[in-house]
Amino acid sequence: MVVVIIILLLVGFVYITSVGVFGERPYQVLTPEVYEKGTTVSLYKGTPPKFPEEVILEDKPLDYSGSVVSPQGKTQITVSYISNKTMNELVELYSQTLPSVGWGISEKSIYEKVSIIKTDKGDQSVLLSISPLEKGGVLVTFQYEK
Repeated sequence: MVVVIIILLLVGFVYITSVGVFGERPYQVLTPEVYEKGTTVSLYKGTPPKFPEEVILEDKPLDYSGSVVSPQGKTQITVSYISNKTMNELVELYSQTLPSVGWGISEKSIYEKVSIIKTDKGDQSVLLSISPLEKGGVLVTFQYEK
């Protein structure tokens, strides 16, 4: 009887973890040789855990979502999406809205082919790059570090 209960508990645990009750499970990918040994690279379908979702101001599907965790525990998360707004509209949107959700803008550079906005919130930082694509649309990329 005890053996049956243990087996049921194990089956339940495996089921719960496989359907994502504890969060999205990443796709583990091979780590390029240029990274320090012990670095983990993970790809996600949605936003990775611990990414500050309030910085993404448009409801668009992500074109890239991944994280790199060093052996020392430093995490860099990158997500990107393609917008149908212009680069100038996006710079204005993010410049005005991010401070209202607690992210201070420490740097802003606007050029013809790319705009960069650096934001900080405590020990967290997000580097936002906005650049038009050759075939239409604007690529919005967030690089988050903590």
